Amino acid sequence: MALACQYCHRYLDFVADDLGLPEDQSSEFYAQVRLIEGAYVQLEDAYCLRSVEEAMRIAEPIEVQDGTYVSSMVEDASFLVHKSLRRSVSTRSEQAIMAVCNRVTEILDPHAPEPSFFGGLATEADHRVPVGGGEGGGGDGEKGGDQQPDDFSTALAKALEEAADEHSGPRGEGSGDGRAAGSGAGEEFGEVEGAMVGINSVHVALSSVSAIQDALNRFLEASNPLVGLMLDEVARILRSYKDLRDSRLNDVLEALSPPVSSALANAFGSSSYALGPAQYELRSGDLPGARRVLHAATRAMTGSDNSGESGGGGGGAGADADGGCRAALLQEPFEELVRRLASRVAAGVEMAARAKGHGGGGGGGAGGGGGGFTEWGALLLRKEVRTLQQGLAALMETDSLNMEFGDLNELVRLLNFERPADALDYRPPPAPRRPRDDGSAGVNGGGGGRIGDGENASVSSERVKEVLRLRADFQREAIDALEL
Repeated sequence: MALACQYCHRYLDFVADDLGLPEDQSSEFYAQVRLIEGAYVQLEDAYCLRSVEEAMRIAEPIEVQDGTYVSSMVEDASFLVHKSLRRSVSTRSEQAIMAVCNRVTEILDPHAPEPSFFGGLATEADHRVPVGGGEGGGGDGEKGGDQQPDDFSTALAKALEEAADEHSGPRGEGSGDGRAAGSGAGEEFGEVEGAMVGINSVHVALSSVSAIQDALNRFLEASNPLVGLMLDEVARILRSYKDLRDSRLNDVLEALSPPVSSALANAFGSSSYALGPAQYELRSGDLPGARRVLHAATRAMTGSDNSGESGGGGGGAGADADGGCRAALLQEPFEELVRRLASRVAAGVEMAARAKGHGGGGGGGAGGGGGGFTEWGALLLRKEVRTLQQGLAALMETDSLNMEFGDLNELVRLLNFERPADALDYRPPPAPRRPRDDGSAGVNGGGGGRIGDGENASVSSERVKEVLRLRADFQREAIDALEL
């Protein structure tokens, strides 16, 4: 039927373009073409509906690559959807393409009546993951994805306070981190395995919705109001699938992050940055704090340790955790998970750094975290942040994590001014951009006081002064007198 529609439209195009005859929409032939189109659309409609229902009925996990599973429901349904779209495009009929796309969007719509493809995915992916499998505490696994970052911040703040109170030194704390990460890695990964299948499935479904969006953009007239409405509807559906995937990623991340938050607290919460040159040389060689955090983060993402950390206790991960999230997730969801972990690590380091200027993280002393930053302490933090960013980016293939570390890198740049007056000439670099799932350009959502973008961007004077006050060797009067 699709082929018949294609031949009819080719003939109509030949008559109109080559012979120069006007298209007579009242002719008997044109009426027959419309009947053929209608019959094709009805057949395609029934094919889509029944085939997707059958795909949902016989759904089971299938291995798409070594250790990576996807629900057969989303694999089969995606194949069927793509096949229907290709057939509709081959008809060369805008009406047929619109009708088939409309049916496909109805099937994929989160608000579609039962049986619901989206509902099936949501149910399959709805593995609530217990939090707190390792030391360092966690939160409530029943909480939604939007609440998880707050739970992480609370857990990290609590861990920072505990590190300040207990304060047993870098080596002892590091060994505790290693044991927690080593003993909990396999158990935690087993808990989230099912959720990862759901994440993969939702991600594949995203590609099906994107295919509809591409077909509409490529083959239909964008100025047509009906096409515009259809594009808006597809964009809404795309966001719903993305939100479902992101909430599941947050669940997995929350289950795996307690050892990372504990390592952050031990590495940065109880360390002093009021350093002299000798102390800087002593600590800047192997960067034990940053390596400890990178060690915990690598374990969380891969189930093994290739971070170069050897002093954190524990060797490689157990066989049942080999490969971890990297093996169980498709590449794009895995990289999104790494980005989210990187954002949390960067926010945790920034939180600990800001606490230094308020007597936090150990209250000063020989090994405490208070007293602010000296020039050498700021240099050490810059080196640690660079190590963390490069180490986490090494887990990925396509990103340098400039967006996730944007706010922290800006804080480090301000901390490393030679004198407060350097702030008068400071202009931040352009905010990193990354395309969103809907194809539009995304801007770093942070910026912490960033005003504008591009060459005219600036940072609010209050943020600049707030960071400069963390430097113990800068005069407060000189900072307050700055007119930025």
